[in-house]
Amino acid sequence: MALQAGPVAVLDFHPPATPKQRIEKETSVQSAFINLWGTLAKRYKSRPQDKLVYEILNEPQYWDGTGPKPWFELRNRALASIRKQDPGHLVLLSGSYGGGLRGLLEDQPVNDPAV
Repeated sequence: MALQAGPVAVLDFHPPATPKQRIEKETSVQSAFINLWGTLAKRYKSRPQDKLVYEILNEPQYWDGTGPKPWFELRNRALASIRKQDPGHLVLLSGSYGGGLRGLLEDQPVNDPAV
């Protein structure tokens, strides 16, 4: 419905705190998260690229003292899962620490023209 209404639709993963913490810490949940993005990309790859954007994880946290590296690794794996199915849609990435300034300043650029 959002695609038909005209604005750009953002397909994002925006879980509450507890699932987000599990994504950050549990390998099995991370694997499921990565697989989910591959499945979503396969399903939506035929939608117009100028009308749909993926956001891998809204406001990734990673406040536990590990720094942003675990987030970089997870988002890169999720991005690879998306790109395996859909090489063209724009993907939004946030920095760690809730996507705030600190996370953006510590961010590592991704070599992908549609990020």
